[in-house]
Amino acid sequence: MKASDWLENLPDRLIAARKLVFPTMTDAANALGVSKQALEQRERKRYKGAKIETLIRMLKLLEEQAIISPPGESSQSPD
Repeated sequence: MKASDWLENLPDRLIAARKLVFPTMTDAANALGVSKQALEQRERKRYKGAKIETLIRMLKLLEEQAIISPPGESSQSPD
């Protein structure tokens, strides 16, 4: 895969990952420290024009959350 293909698919991959790790937009926005409206706008624009720091912060947050609490495990209580 060429770098240009990877970058072109990055917004879709970020949005899909965010939906897996943070099913609600509000949870994701709170974790990122931005408003829900700001995050909705970023996703609607497919992160076009977003600063590289924004993308890095999103990637790091998704990675940390996926490692700490994989989807489905956070709601299970120990017996």
